[in-house]
Amino acid sequence: MNILLEDAPRYYMRILTYLADRPPVPEGITDLNIMQHYTAHGFSELLEIPIAATYRSINWMEAGGLITPLPQKLRITPRPTRAYRLTEYGRKYAEALRIFKQTVESL
Repeated sequence: MNILLEDAPRYYMRILTYLADRPPVPEGITDLNIMQHYTAHGFSELLEIPIAATYRSINWMEAGGLITPLPQKLRITPRPTRAYRLTEYGRKYAEALRIFKQTVESL
């Protein structure tokens, strides 16, 4: 597994780490107060990332199999909104990244 990806968007690690530090999202959850933190706008606000960069990171991570949208779309705004969660591969990648950072910091 290649941990450092050269073509990766600038902020993808922030979103990946944010999702890895949260418990997995249960299937069928409908609480909008909780789910808004798992949307593109939620990532943008909480992590202070420009919204365009957030969407670039989400698209890149989804194409790479690191995250997947939840099956139900949320009605936070007039338009349906997607919420995201880590895939099993995304969790393994985040853990490998965490171990790598700890190793570098201990040097």
